[in-house]
Amino acid sequence: MEVKIIKRKPIGNPTRKWRQENFILSTFSGIAKDTEKGLSYLKEANFNLVEMGWVDPKLVDEAILAAEKVGVDLLVQDWRYFGGFQDSIRNEIVDGEIEKCIAKCQTPRVLGYYVWDEPYMPADLEIAAVQTDIMEKLDEKRMPFSVAIPSYNGAYQYGNDLFDDYLKRYVDKVNPPVFSLDYYPFHTFKPNDESQLDECPLFKDLFLLRKHSLEKEAPMWFYYQGMDNPEYAYISYEKMAMQAYLALLHGAKALQHYRAINAVIDKNGNKLPAFDDVKKLNGLVAPWGDTLMALTSTGVFHDDAVLANDPKRANYTEDFAGSALFDGRLPHRISIGELQDGEGNRYALLLNRDYLSAKSIRLPLKNAANVYEINNNDGKQVLIKKDCTEIQLELAPAQCVFLRLQPAAEKPYLIEYELTK
Repeated sequence: MEVKIIKRKPIGNPTRKWRQENFILSTFSGIAKDTEKGLSYLKEANFNLVEMGWVDPKLVDEAILAAEKVGVDLLVQDWRYFGGFQDSIRNEIVDGEIEKCIAKCQTPRVLGYYVWDEPYMPADLEIAAVQTDIMEKLDEKRMPFSVAIPSYNGAYQYGNDLFDDYLKRYVDKVNPPVFSLDYYPFHTFKPNDESQLDECPLFKDLFLLRKHSLEKEAPMWFYYQGMDNPEYAYISYEKMAMQAYLALLHGAKALQHYRAINAVIDKNGNKLPAFDDVKKLNGLVAPWGDTLMALTSTGVFHDDAVLANDPKRANYTEDFAGSALFDGRLPHRISIGELQDGEGNRYALLLNRDYLSAKSIRLPLKNAANVYEINNNDGKQVLIKKDCTEIQLELAPAQCVFLRLQPAAEKPYLIEYELTK
């Protein structure tokens, strides 16, 4: 079968210098006391970026050297020179000192700088914006990163109708190269087995993050919960995977795992019980990376259970009737993300959000299609059915499948994406 090669370009906020070339699988707080051993295990777990959140300043220089030796990228946080956390830690950039930090980061394995962790109050947004500009000016090749605070913070919530405004102020004021948000539902929302996450505000946060990302043409990144916070206990693979896949449905170009220390590795760099689950999830997503980087989100749809009792549901969800690909009604706990490349090729991610039960689904197509699956082994496309009028799937708990749907009248062909700079 013919293989069509489509070139893709690096992506990024058009008002910023940094550009993302490849799909990111990162983890927060990934620097152990034995820096080289810890980074080696995180690389083995299929992370390609390790974030130095909350790192002991004494380990910063050592970690940069270890990353070069191991072959994994870093997002450097060094509170001796810059950055802060919410409204509790504010570090001033000092001329003559910040240059020392920039100089030691001039290595291929430093992807960027962790400028601000959840800027909160207006003053923090202002400082984060200034420091983002400074770090970009001093080092145009590296990303000045920050992450917004989620809607379960104390001041800006859906209950007081202030979170939408906060997130808009964040993207307008700080205007980072990528738009990142964290949300840890198994700590804050505390779902039960019956309703799971159906009523969780996570769906609202993701909806808004996607909205701003598309409007500003900035890559969307998302932190999912990979540990029971703050108890640091093991979290099931299905609960972790469901969150990560949900972000992919919204067009995420990076999955950020929270967090490495006390979940994937211990403080000394040794493997912990969740290591194998994290490695498995990353190993399933990584082969999709080239394709995901070439696509833009065109729609996200959930079954009626999502936010069913929220009077403002319509403000944070899309009507499934607007789907370009599917017809009928979404089965219980099934979500779909529709995406498209620059040449009009259409894709869909189908997710079983139920992290306890398998699902058997039949979903009519609006138009007959040749259906391809993007597999989890090498990311290649495989034609699974020609002239198809409905999708039939057996989905395990928290399983996600990645499909391409081509008009049935066209001659079948495969697609591969290649990065061009």
